Amino acid sequence: MKKNYYVSTNSIKLSDIISHPKKDLLLFNITDGRYTKRVKSNELIFLLKKYGYKNLKAKSNYIKFTRENFFDLSLIKNKIKMIYRVNYQNIVFKNIELHSRGYIENLPEQYSVQISSKNYLKNSGVLSIKSLKTKKQFFFNYKIDADITVYYTKDFIQRKEELSLKNCSSKKVPLKKFRALPVQLITKRMFQSKHNIKKGTIVTLRDIQKFNLVRRGSTLNVTLRNGNINISFSAVALQDGVYGDIIKVKQNNSKIIKVKIIGFKLASVL
Repeated sequence: MKKNYYVSTNSIKLSDIISHPKKDLLLFNITDGRYTKRVKSNELIFLLKKYGYKNLKAKSNYIKFTRENFFDLSLIKNKIKMIYRVNYQNIVFKNIELHSRGYIENLPEQYSVQISSKNYLKNSGVLSIKSLKTKKQFFFNYKIDADITVYYTKDFIQRKEELSLKNCSSKKVPLKKFRALPVQLITKRMFQSKHNIKKGTIVTLRDIQKFNLVRRGSTLNVTLRNGNINISFSAVALQDGVYGDIIKVKQNNSKIIKVKIIGFKLASVL
């Protein structure tokens, strides 16, 4: 049994708990002037057992019934989808539950939707709508049923090791709760690990950094452009670097110059 049920009237019926009962029955009433009713779980289970519904279990000591009006909430749901799609490129929505935290007689004619910037890390949370006219706020609980694509490590990955499809694999999983935003795409020479990563771990933005196209001590090809003339020579990198970094290199004559990284083991003289 769920912890919370939402009803459209003050009457709490069997059909609010059991889908398509053989005979619908009145169980409780929400007191006039109030919009919620709490019932002890064991009392409700005992009552339902009398009506022939056995083996029911509750997740909490009390079950709450909340009366709410059922408005058209598509605008708010679309806003939720928009926010999550910004962070999850391959998200597939199945359903969005949206319930007011208190009784609302009417929705404002015009309103803005406000949601915390970090809510995308989990599939449920609280949002508010704010009337553009009166500035009054109304709060809602929401829960998303959706799938996203993440990358798991297939093996133990050492610090500064390149991430690729050899040591990571993509997998579609339900959106639940993440410690940080999962990586959406891994391709060759794109990322390397910031630290050691255990096997079977979901790779997040906290775990990665740009791949070092040049590593300290490696030989790279440097290009010097002078008008229409390009001169190429080899040099030894004195620093690690990613695309666009400016690093020091040592030429064959031991002269040290600064170059800009433009590709894998490729650089150009500044």
